[in-house]
Amino acid sequence: MDANRPDQQASIDISYYVGIVLKYRWFIIVPFCVAVMAGMVLSIVMPKVYTANTLILVQSQRVPEEYVQPLVSGEIESRINTISQQILSRTNLEKIIEQFKLFNEPKQASMYMEDKIEALRKRISVEILGDKKRPNATDAFSITFKGNDPEKVMNITNTLAESFIEENLKTREEEALGTNEFLEDQLLGMRTQLGDLEKKVEAFRTQNMGGLPEQLDSNLRVLDRLQAELTGKNESIRDARNRLVALDTQVAEANVIHQAIAGYGAGESSPAVAADPYTNLQNMQQKLAELSARYTKEHPEIIRLESKIRKLEKELESNPPDAGGSVTTRPIHPDLLQRQSLLKQQRQETQFEIESLKNELTSLVKEINRYQRLVDDTPKKEHELSALKRDYENIKMTYNSLLDRKMQAQISVNLEKNKKGEQFRIIDRAKYPNKPSEPDMKKLFAMTIAGGLGIGGGIVFLFIFLNNSITRSSEIELELGLPVLASIPAIYTDRQKRWHKINNVLSSAAVAFSLALCGCFAFLALKGPEQAIKMIKTFI
Repeated sequence: MDANRPDQQASIDISYYVGIVLKYRWFIIVPFCVAVMAGMVLSIVMPKVYTANTLILVQSQRVPEEYVQPLVSGEIESRINTISQQILSRTNLEKIIEQFKLFNEPKQASMYMEDKIEALRKRISVEILGDKKRPNATDAFSITFKGNDPEKVMNITNTLAESFIEENLKTREEEALGTNEFLEDQLLGMRTQLGDLEKKVEAFRTQNMGGLPEQLDSNLRVLDRLQAELTGKNESIRDARNRLVALDTQVAEANVIHQAIAGYGAGESSPAVAADPYTNLQNMQQKLAELSARYTKEHPEIIRLESKIRKLEKELESNPPDAGGSVTTRPIHPDLLQRQSLLKQQRQETQFEIESLKNELTSLVKEINRYQRLVDDTPKKEHELSALKRDYENIKMTYNSLLDRKMQAQISVNLEKNKKGEQFRIIDRAKYPNKPSEPDMKKLFAMTIAGGLGIGGGIVFLFIFLNNSITRSSEIELELGLPVLASIPAIYTDRQKRWHKINNVLSSAAVAFSLALCGCFAFLALKGPEQAIKMIKTFI
């Protein structure tokens, strides 16, 4: 037919197309019925894949985090992915295959274990579900498993869900225990370091006792007191020496009187008065006192003079001078002798006092030098002690921090052991799948209906397209260019009329049959083949 025909450019003639459908109805009904029956056969024959899924809620920690800080860190997505890898590991999947006796069909007997594991892994899927209002938050996730046996599909899905829960608890407890053990090891090391530093500080304080920085004030006070004692000792020595000079003068005077009395008894004055050893001793002692006021005791003149004085004193003690040898002396008065003896005793005591003061002065100087060294070494010792204390305080601070973390870790471990931490909780357990998920019966139904009608329509279109006969009066006017004055309808014989009636009845029956097939197919698509068969058997 020409596309430029005026009747095609006009309005569509519905009766014409209806007539075509009625004329070629069998070319539509038969392919449609065949397609529907083929779809029904495919829905029954095709292998069924059942899907079961379970929904698992990520339940937050039951104890508020301001009281117990969780030890298990990281995003929940990463933990779910980690657990998924553990669940989908070869070892775990082999256990599932053995537990549920999968791949035991004869055609699957020759499969390698690696192929079985890979096939089983492809049937398992984990989907993380989040809140749309919180894009980065994970509130739940689902586990889906596909298989041919609906009961095994349900059981395997529930087993996987329980494995997720157990693995999560195990992982959290292991992480908490691992953190606790790590902190325990670190705490033990810090405790050892802290003990070593305590021993070092104690040893330093014991070794430098008396020169510690906190003893500086007391050392300065002691040093001031020793300086004052040193000044007092020097004054005491000076006073004792002055007394010794005075006593030497008195002893010399007493000797002069003694010699005068002795010379008077001889009837003449002593010519050796000027050369009297006591006078010489007195003179030397006076000179020693004068030199001591100007020089130190290490001065050579003072050393020489002291040597002469000691020598003269020993001579006087061992061989006291007489009044002139054989000259007869007068007896000395007892008071004079007692006075001489008392003066000598006082002189000895003064000398002993001076020696004692010198010894005390030497000890005092040594003590002052010792305290002065302690004071001078205090900054150095303070620096060393500060370094030790700084290290000690740093280690102690770290130790206390680790101790606090260790206590928190122990609480967190108890939290995980008591299952009070973040957990996975099953909300919807996997149910027995009554309807297969594959093939998609609704899609198969739609494709079958569309395919049957498409095939029938295509056949009718081919018949019309290949038919060159004239079927309408408008085509005569178009082809011949002559107007149509009248049209005579077809005249049928009685036999043809009977055949038309039979054909109409058969057509109606065929349409009814095709509608019934379509209804049965729709029932199969909605309920599933197994469920539909069970319902039919129950009804029968």
